[in-house]
Amino acid sequence: MERLLQAAPDAVVVSAALPFDALLWPGARRVACTYGDRPPAFDGCADVLTGRAVARGRLPFLPSENVAVR
Repeated sequence: MERLLQAAPDAVVVSAALPFDALLWPGARRVACTYGDRPPAFDGCADVLTGRAVARGRLPFLPSENVAVR
């Protein structure tokens, strides 16, 4: 992931299942989170990323917070 973000710093990192996984990639400038890794979650994410739907959720943390990730 770090190499990908170096090559494409504006890439969107999609964190599926738990949004806290997004904290594993602090260098990511753009992050989308879903609460699932099944097709409907990815379909919904694709709808938001393409502008067909509005993202209504909020992260349960601020990306700048020092949150422990296991």
